[in-house]
Amino acid sequence: MTPLAYCNRYQTATKQTSETYVMFVNRLKTLLEYYVASRNVTTFEKLISLLVADHVKLMLPRDCLDHVLAVELENTVEQGWVTRDKLAGIVDAYVANHTLQMSSAATVSSTFTKLVYQQRSYVASANKSPVVQSDKPERRCFHCDSRIIPNAFV
Repeated sequence: MTPLAYCNRYQTATKQTSETYVMFVNRLKTLLEYYVASRNVTTFEKLISLLVADHVKLMLPRDCLDHVLAVELENTVEQGWVTRDKLAGIVDAYVANHTLQMSSAATVSSTFTKLVYQQRSYVASANKSPVVQSDKPERRCFHCDSRIIPNAFV
């Protein structure tokens, strides 16, 4: 199996009804050992780097993750993955080279959001009946709660 397959199986593993917790924990341990071995991790420092890198990759936007995975494919001769430090550099470079597009999208989104809120407040204010300033409180029907217009029945 590929390292990604081991990683996915480890991350999505759930206890089966037919297995005990001892069996489940051993299955998790085995999946993690296979994953670590498939990534050629031989030291504790590399293990930490792998776990941090995997965690960061889970949080990346799809386009940035695709870029990172493409870089990792070029790195298959060494270990098939990039260390946390190299990953951080790759992601920072990607973000630096794509900030103009991202900020433009954010500006468009922000402008659109403002227009929607302005339109909603305009519609809400247009739907309100004009407020008549009076010293007396507005009279309402006890049964139907409709407004009672003074002198309407005269």
